[in-house]
Amino acid sequence: MSLRDLMRRIRHDTIPQQVDEINVVLRGHYAYYGLAGNIRSLFKVYRAVERYWRKMLCSRSWAGSHLTWETFNQIKAR
Repeated sequence: MSLRDLMRRIRHDTIPQQVDEINVVLRGHYAYYGLAGNIRSLFKVYRAVERYWRKMLCSRSWAGSHLTWETFNQIKAR
């Protein structure tokens, strides 16, 4: 399953549940593709997941449409 499909499927779960699901998938991706010299590609995947996850959080409700990057980074830090 692609990461985008996963994030669409878990869009309305609680944020801690979303974090757990996304982390499991990313850890598996990093374990499989984590070769020497591949850090740039892994970082691109991380950034793409980060942007799409924020987009999914913004689409959950009217209040989510005001989710700034600062607030999103606070959610990630938790």
